[in-house]
Amino acid sequence: MGSQNKEAQASYLYKPMVLDLDRVWWREIIIYEVYVQSFQDSNNDGIGDLQGVIQRLDYLKWLGVDMVWLTPIYESPLEDQGYDIANYKGINPMFGTMKDWEQLCDEIHKRGMKLMMDMVFNHTSSQVTQTSPFK
Repeated sequence: MGSQNKEAQASYLYKPMVLDLDRVWWREIIIYEVYVQSFQDSNNDGIGDLQGVIQRLDYLKWLGVDMVWLTPIYESPLEDQGYDIANYKGINPMFGTMKDWEQLCDEIHKRGMKLMMDMVFNHTSSQVTQTSPFK
């Protein structure tokens, strides 16, 4: 009797996820990838930034974009186009600040669009030390 209870409890806890692939929202949207560094420069320093992306959101919406896909904007030595992340919790200062990031999120959502971040977790920057939480 005890083993049946365990099986019943296990079947209650485990519910396989079944996908109805005809209804998955991402199959029907337009995703626009943005490489921030070269997309739009807002302060004339020759480097694209988060404020520049904000400036172009109305254009992206006009194009019919449903989701903005940002390549890495995290703190990085940029030896691998930003995929060599040194700090997953910080914005690379060349792209802006955390306040700029929060504004970008708000502005994207105000326009009814979604945001997808390109994140790499299988490797980090050579600048990450052994004591770093990101190693």
